[in-house]
Amino acid sequence: MALSSPRVSESKTVVEEKPSDIYSWLLATSWQELIPLYTLIELTGECNLNCRHCYLTAEEKTNKGLSTAQWFELLEQLYHSKTLFLSLSGGEIFLRQDLFSIIEKARELNFSTRLFTNGTLITRDVARRVAETSPEAVEVSLYGALLETHDWLTGVPGSFKKTIGAVEALVELGVMVVIKNVWMNFNWTEAERWLSLVRRLGALPRWCVNVVPQNDGALSPTEFRMGDEELAELHRWELSVERDYDGAEGADANPFCGADGDGVTSRSKERVLGCGAAANHCIIDINGEVLPCSQIRISAGNVTKEPFGHIWRDSRFLNQLRAIRELPVSGCAGCSYLEQCVRCPGLAWLEDGGLALRSSWACKVARIYSEVEDE
Repeated sequence: MALSSPRVSESKTVVEEKPSDIYSWLLATSWQELIPLYTLIELTGECNLNCRHCYLTAEEKTNKGLSTAQWFELLEQLYHSKTLFLSLSGGEIFLRQDLFSIIEKARELNFSTRLFTNGTLITRDVARRVAETSPEAVEVSLYGALLETHDWLTGVPGSFKKTIGAVEALVELGVMVVIKNVWMNFNWTEAERWLSLVRRLGALPRWCVNVVPQNDGALSPTEFRMGDEELAELHRWELSVERDYDGAEGADANPFCGADGDGVTSRSKERVLGCGAAANHCIIDINGEVLPCSQIRISAGNVTKEPFGHIWRDSRFLNQLRAIRELPVSGCAGCSYLEQCVRCPGLAWLEDGGLALRSSWACKVARIYSEVEDE
């Protein structure tokens, strides 16, 4: 989609301080005018892997999602709501027989489209079809540098080799591939080898340490979170490779999830919603429910019952979130660890009892990272 899209420029609100580049302008304008610039669609709950840390519930994993016609109608509505960046996620999206029809529809509407996948179903023939659709990027999950580590987590022998094969095929065809990982208490020691593997494959790396609860609030996945000493040692390694990314530009140039590029500043971390949830970002789940983000799974309305635009503009819930966005978070003001904070209001809600409360997990990570940097 052209960056000068009239769907954004038609708005009459003027940005007082003109940002230095078009992406910053888009970001600032979408926040001010409540444009759903980023929308993620969960096409299906079905998956061919059985990852131990998966946030989907057993019921969600059997949900095939909306029909082709329903997704087509939603894409048209997102177009008229000025969505620009579209991510297609699952479950595993390549289990849908109509996936390429949906991708082609998104391409027809000029969305900048990303595909989230485990890669195991991407053969060379499938990779060629993907390349023909010219996605912005394909984001692939790879949970370790070793076959044994990745396959243990996914619960499916052979998944590591298939994922590696998919990345090789896509990169060979000129598709930008981002390989993602979540560092956990069993795989973090492979960080250096994992990064070397990603670079050798010609892909871009991205990682985080946030193992999240299941969508129903069950905390079982969090048993894989790293301990204090593990987080400290990992961050020492991160600091050793950080210089490789100094000055890197673009949404995919920095591998540190939450580091920058999402409009979050130190000041906004002290506010209830320092992220783009309900401002310029939302999720449409497998049932058509409109959610503020992947963690705040409270429906603002269902696109099978009313138009997306009405939900986005008029939902009482979304407008309540917008009203409290700038309120201070209890206990965060003046915190000496704020610079390292990656507080997620959704995690604070799920684990600590409220959107306006501190996130105990974010506090822990920020404290440890700050102490390491002061060594």
